[in-house]
Amino acid sequence: MMSPHALYAPHAPGPSEGRVDVAVVGAGPAGLALGAALARRGLRVAACGPAAPWAPTFGCWADELPAAFAAAPGVVRARYADPAFVGADGAPRDLGRAYLRLDTDALQAHLEAQALEAGCARRPAIVAQVEGGPGAWTLAGPGLGLTAALVVDATGAGLPGLRRGKGPPAAIQAAWGEVYRLPAGHPFGRMALMDWRPAAKAPDDEIGDPDADPSFLYALPLDAEHVFFEETSLARRPALPLPALEARLQRRLAGSGAVACGHVERCWIPMGGPRPALNQPLLAFGAAAGLVHPATGYQLSRSLGLADPLAAALSAALARDPAAAPAAGWGLLWPRGRQRAWALFDYGLEVLLGLDRAGLDQFFSLFFALPEAEWRSFLAGDPEPEALRVAMLRIFARADGPTRLALLGRGNGARWGPMLRAALG
Repeated sequence: MMSPHALYAPHAPGPSEGRVDVAVVGAGPAGLALGAALARRGLRVAACGPAAPWAPTFGCWADELPAAFAAAPGVVRARYADPAFVGADGAPRDLGRAYLRLDTDALQAHLEAQALEAGCARRPAIVAQVEGGPGAWTLAGPGLGLTAALVVDATGAGLPGLRRGKGPPAAIQAAWGEVYRLPAGHPFGRMALMDWRPAAKAPDDEIGDPDADPSFLYALPLDAEHVFFEETSLARRPALPLPALEARLQRRLAGSGAVACGHVERCWIPMGGPRPALNQPLLAFGAAAGLVHPATGYQLSRSLGLADPLAAALSAALARDPAAAPAAGWGLLWPRGRQRAWALFDYGLEVLLGLDRAGLDQFFSLFFALPEAEWRSFLAGDPEPEALRVAMLRIFARADGPTRLALLGRGNGARWGPMLRAALG
């Protein structure tokens, strides 16, 4: 029985039910945004993937969401003008930067409509096989048969044939989220991007050790009575088990009068890990292309913002020589500056993996004490490497002894070389 995703192997193209210029495998936000952008440039495009409702709750900084999506009817469900960081001492820090909660159904409907309006053929089918190479790919699956000059992997996890470079395996950001109804006068009326107060005072078999394996609370008020809570493990290798996160959230809310409303989200985001090799004929986009921020887990706004520039680069390359299109795409997604910056992020991820609750609380307290332009650039994922280096030095200068040792990469000496090369260019 074939796997749900493709096996990619060199093979001569066979008969198909249709030919397109670009086949986008995956119909999530990245895939549909790119499919629409390509079709608007006159290319024949098919976006292949099941027409299933999207499950995640999407949030992003207001200044990062492309204007066209911010203006689309219903896509922005709520705007939080005063999100806070809450340290372990319970003191909130006003971040001074607006945050958005998106309506997942409206975002999906908008992207599907944009793709349809642009002329992108929507194939609600599972791709079971991808074979061939530049200029002559074949895609097959139940009810599907296509040939394409270019294939773009937008599946999120990546097709089995997507080659990756070397490096430590991805860490996992895991979260357990639920909507709760709370009594009047509850203390969760303000959005908390991170609340590092411990969920429990002592470890036990149900919740694990919240100090050694810390988690934080992400809280999005939905209305006067309802709040979406997510107990989140920032990054861990291996992942913190979801039952432990569920138990921590329940402990955290015990005694508050909160009542679960039935909406549950289970979140599992690979962070860091080897990025795709940039010299391969199979192009990727979105999470499959390694665009998930190694230190935050965010990628939605970045992918939506890159869809048009990538489509322009691919359209021009396909007009010249279809065989050159993958290289043009990889070059647009991973210019030298982004590679250097993300090598520093990778190093930072390894540092965060080594910090306990006290270390993470101090790190983020120092981080959000940086000038806003510096921490904003860091979270956006596309800072100048020099600016990122300066921000890291500022944090190091203000940290205590144990945190400084962690920032220097205690137990992580193998990463110093790549980190220094990225910092120095």
